[in-house]
Parts: sequence; C-alpha cells; structure tokens
Amino acid sequence: MQESPANLDIARTRAQLLRDANFVLNEWHVPMDKRPSLLGMGAMKTRDFAKVANGLRSSDDPNVIEIAAMIMTIRAATLKMFPHSEMSANLWVDVPQHIFGGKSVLELLHQYGLEGLKTVDAYLNGDIPMRSVEN
Repeated sequence: MQESPANLDIARTRAQLLRDANFVLNEWHVPMDKRPSLLGMGAMKTRDFAKVANGLRSSDDPNVIEIAAMIMTIRAATLKMFPHSEMSANLWVDVPQHIFGGKSVLELLHQYGLEGLKTVDAYLNGDIPMRSVEN
C-alpha cells in the first residue's frame, strides 16, 4: 500500500527540518556524535544519523520534531541579535550566559532538552523577565 501524498509531504518536511537543525548544530560546533542525543533521538549509529543529517530519514517522535523546530527558532533569533555577524550568533549559544545561571544555550539543551530550549526561547521573546531565568 502506497502512502498518501499528504503523508509523504509531512515526512519530507520533517526530514528537511531535521536536516536543517543538524546544519545549525554543525554551525554551533556540536560534535556529530552528540547531535542525536541533543535532538532527543537517543544513541544512534553514525551511519543512521548520517541519513537524518542528509535529509534521507525523518522521525515521527513529536519531541524530536519540536526540539529541531526550537533549534531553528533560536537560530533565527540569534541571527537577528547579531545581524552583521553570523559568527557572533553562533558563538552566543556556546558562551555561558549570566541570565541562564552561567550556563550556555548548548548546556541547557544538553541538561534539560526541550525544556531548556523553551527557557531560552522565552527569554529571547521577552516572555520572562531576566531575573526569572536565573532562579
């Protein structure tokens, strides 16, 4: 039985999102072996993750998709913060931030997963006061 065109489009969109998120993680200098776990995919063989990285494989896990989407949202926000310096935008996520209790965005992602990214997103959107993040 063939998949419907709508299901194929959804799978392609998810695969593209994961490919784009992997590209951003590469720009953020995240080692390849750390990327699957940061995306919420758990431990994976390198060749299996390479399929994800190249947009040849997707995930049906909503948590993985939400993490990938949040990475893209944070990427867009940092590029707005540093419109003339992509390098500065990339560095911002790896530098410890006082606002996050001395942790970097990548440390929050590693330690708290999606919830850590939601905290960063809320801060970038001005949804939470600076002192709330520190507590």
